[in-house]
Amino acid sequence: MNRDNWLATHRRSGLCEADAGLMKTKPPSLATIAAAARVSVSTVSRALRGSPALPDRTIRRIQRVASRLGYRQN
Repeated sequence: MNRDNWLATHRRSGLCEADAGLMKTKPPSLATIAAAARVSVSTVSRALRGSPALPDRTIRRIQRVASRLGYRQN
């Protein structure tokens, strides 16, 4: 959500415009990545850790999806 959309949505809530600059989005959860990649949460977890139990192609695909959704490792 960009700043202007945020302001339009929250103008009636009493939040000031300065709050728009402080707004941060949450990183995607493993469940969100799993749904987007159409795999299980455990497969996402294994792929993001680079588990040898998964094919390289699957790992790369899930990592691409995670990156596109804004996932960052801790």
